[in-house]
Amino acid sequence: MQIALRSSAVPYETKYAQPVHPSASAKQASTDLLIAHVPVADAVDPLPPARGEESETRAEPLLEIVRTDALTLSGASAAPSAPGIRVPLPVFESLGRLAPEREYRRLHWPSAQALLAAAPEPVLPAEWTGLGELYADAWRMLLRLVREPAPDSGLPGGYISTGSNFPVNQFLWDTAFTAIAAKYGARALPVHASLDVIYGTQFDGGYIHRELDVRDRQPVLYEPDFGPNPPILTLAEWDLAMLTGDVLRLKRVYPALKAYHLWIVRNRLQANGTFWTTGLANGLDNSPSYGSGYPCLTAQMAHDAELLGRIAGLIGRGDDAARWAREREKTREALNRHLWDPDARIYAASLDEGGHNPDKIVTAFWPLFAGAVPEDRVPDLARHLTDPQTFWRPHPIPSVAADSPHYVPEGDYWRGSVWAPTNYAAIRGFQRAGLTALARRTALKHLNAMHAVYRDTGLFWENYGSELRGAGKFAKGSAAAPDYSWSALGPIALLLETVVGLEPDAIAGELTWSPPPRKAVGAKRYPLGPATIDLTLVEEEDGWHLHVRTDKPFTLRLRLPGFEADYDCSPGHRRWPIAMPEAETAPD
Repeated sequence: MQIALRSSAVPYETKYAQPVHPSASAKQASTDLLIAHVPVADAVDPLPPARGEESETRAEPLLEIVRTDALTLSGASAAPSAPGIRVPLPVFESLGRLAPEREYRRLHWPSAQALLAAAPEPVLPAEWTGLGELYADAWRMLLRLVREPAPDSGLPGGYISTGSNFPVNQFLWDTAFTAIAAKYGARALPVHASLDVIYGTQFDGGYIHRELDVRDRQPVLYEPDFGPNPPILTLAEWDLAMLTGDVLRLKRVYPALKAYHLWIVRNRLQANGTFWTTGLANGLDNSPSYGSGYPCLTAQMAHDAELLGRIAGLIGRGDDAARWAREREKTREALNRHLWDPDARIYAASLDEGGHNPDKIVTAFWPLFAGAVPEDRVPDLARHLTDPQTFWRPHPIPSVAADSPHYVPEGDYWRGSVWAPTNYAAIRGFQRAGLTALARRTALKHLNAMHAVYRDTGLFWENYGSELRGAGKFAKGSAAAPDYSWSALGPIALLLETVVGLEPDAIAGELTWSPPPRKAVGAKRYPLGPATIDLTLVEEEDGWHLHVRTDKPFTLRLRLPGFEADYDCSPGHRRWPIAMPEAETAPD
């Protein structure tokens, strides 16, 4: 059968070489219905009018019709004068108006061998060899999750999918945290591509839904209400820029990041300056983290304002930078005034009737990651982390403290399982607060538990149990899928950033290194902007030495307890003696 399709916007004709279009469902394929994609505009036509940036009046995140065009259908053998069938064609508001990539492009995804050859190679002492194995296979897992959509999918290209249990569902914060791990492969891996898929679903007004169906880019599962995931996209973009030095990318994504942040301000900010969220929106699903003001989202918004301010300063938006600085300080003040439980000495959700949620939740440590914790409160949070009755379990850090009545030893998702993003935020938070030894010890305890499960199963899991099971073994969470993208965070990002201790600033041409004392650690092929760097600490006959080899100049800032030094590293190999302090001590 042949049909001709005529649009009032763009004339279009097609012949069906196959009986059913690939996008037809199984039910449609069993009928005579033919599915066609009919263009009603081309790339040079103006987008539909933008929705204003006001508070939401819609009950749910559904696209609205902004105008109606017409589609005329006539049979191929019909007389030219035949009127045909005129069908009203609704034109919906645009998705992804601010996205840096809107058009489909086919991307190159490397083989595992090519990716491992391009990514940095951690140098580890013999007792940490298993972590190197975990690191390499985390990259292989990410490649197993790559999906390549069809050119007419509406997506801008291929991407790293959320996990093996979500074949068509892509999540905002999962994607952002995956990019934070995958950034180290950016010389071979199109890391930005997965983020671009998310930007392509942004509504006018800035909203991005927490979960999208990649088949139609529409929101999935709302409560009913809007479900904004934590604003982690800015962190992902900032981390990428710190490694690559790509300020142009920051300039391209800044409008979308700003719009998303401002949507949350307009629709989730409370009168006291804290922010509210829900179980699905904050990503904690069945966690008992209920309340009215939430320390997780409030801290995340302070952190987001800080990073947006840094980006604004880099791209010449000085007025914005000053406004973000004011917002960050205001949000930080509200967090510490209203969401600190003075009796439990921990951050907790506020309750409408007064007081705070009595359950200790892993996101209580998120304010550390945001740099929002007063110095005198850091020891309290460290005490909670290292308490064996709460968070210092065989596999730290459980999503809810073990002394909670809601704690499930087997995991039960967010009621006791250990999760990659919250562990990353907490560990990096203690590192930011200056408790480097504690952060490193927690990271090692977490990674060793992951490696034990990997040895038994050969897989990475969506989440992990915090307790030892039968015969004293570590295990996956009781509700956990294999091959989950953000579980690469620990084996890749925490290994390089916390265990080895490398923190890049490619824009400034600087690399800060806080290595574990008296450990032969380092990295090969470390990417810092255009530079490729080998750096190691080596114990030699005449003491410890720092070895650096680079093909481009950069500044290395070495930070050890009692020994700090800056080195101007020019191309070639250099060797310096190091006054090595004693080994770190931290809780087991």
